[in-house]
Amino acid sequence: MQNLLNNFNRTIKILAILILLGGFFLAKSSAQSLEHKKYWQFEIEGNQFIEGSKLFSSYEDTLFYLSSIVKNRVTIQKVPLGHNKNTETHSINISSEVKAILRSYELYTSSYKSTLAIYCKSRTRSNDKLLIIDISKNLVDTFEIERINGFEQCDLINDSLVLFSHIYNYMPGDAASKTSLALFHLKKRYFINRRYPLFNDIGFSHLESFWIDYNRNTLIFSQSTSYHIDTYNPITLTIKDSITRKYPGWSNKKINYKYDVNTQYKKNYIQEIVSISNRIYRIDKVYALDSNLLMVVVRPPKREDNARYIDLWKKEESSWELILDRYEVTPAPFFFLSRKEIQPFSSSFYFEGSGSYFIYQSFLLPPPILVAIKPFYTFRTTNKNINQPLKTRINVTSLKTKHAW
Repeated sequence: MQNLLNNFNRTIKILAILILLGGFFLAKSSAQSLEHKKYWQFEIEGNQFIEGSKLFSSYEDTLFYLSSIVKNRVTIQKVPLGHNKNTETHSINISSEVKAILRSYELYTSSYKSTLAIYCKSRTRSNDKLLIIDISKNLVDTFEIERINGFEQCDLINDSLVLFSHIYNYMPGDAASKTSLALFHLKKRYFINRRYPLFNDIGFSHLESFWIDYNRNTLIFSQSTSYHIDTYNPITLTIKDSITRKYPGWSNKKINYKYDVNTQYKKNYIQEIVSISNRIYRIDKVYALDSNLLMVVVRPPKREDNARYIDLWKKEESSWELILDRYEVTPAPFFFLSRKEIQPFSSSFYFEGSGSYFIYQSFLLPPPILVAIKPFYTFRTTNKNINQPLKTRINVTSLKTKHAW
């Protein structure tokens, strides 16, 4: 049954991505401009890791990514951004147990200096794992994380602290809470601090989203149906300050649901959430590009072109200033013959800011059957590719505005 659900979810993702037409984004003209320039791309062959895994992380101006598992060794690439020709390849010895974890768990990678924290989320009822890999010393440590915590991501704060977090509408009994920020001490091997922030309209967590991010001692936790973002101290897990704004056209009326958020059968409930989402403004994703720069991606209502509006906020002394206001990006149809990649903003891939660089993970689509303005994929082609590994790509880009960051 789980395999059927996984295949169904993958079919939905592929079909949704096809709607994006290969995802090449055009920006509408405005007084402000956002330049999205590509620098480098690094490809990872399919069938190495579980689909949906975050295989990269960055620390300052260094990119790390998992590239392969061969026998009992995992290969990690270390790329100095700006000097990618000086890439270092680290082949780390791993046990058969760690190899099995890396191949069968969904991975979420974070980094600090030369150490990687890989949160390994189980796809069964077994507990999750945390792998700490020190590539400078060729050392691997394994921790067990109880599945009932329900974590979705992790961030390595320093050499002794890992921050776990999630926002998800779990069924009662599947997880201890629907939101969490939890600080784990690697040397003590237990959690030393926890918070359960309030998230309004938790049902929207069934849709693709990203509302928690950490970068350079800045931790952000965003609402979706209201324009409100809290920044936290990542150690004390207390709120430092907040960002709110009166967004043109945004209604703050309470959202009423016909279906119970905790109903055992969520099909009708999720359909209702999708319907509501198409009628309102809401925050889709937030990113801490660095300690003083935040990106907010807003999904506007009544748009069939998957458009998104981008706001950039910069910390100026003690307050946050809006330096880019509602910059619109939309997917543009185009002709193509060979494999094309999915681009960011209205799709559901992992992103990170690293200094002056913007890094995201994507994958390549199979070639279309016909060449047209809207490439035609038959059900047979889509279904065929469900069980075929998709090549993963790590993209290093820059985002610049007319404003000095």
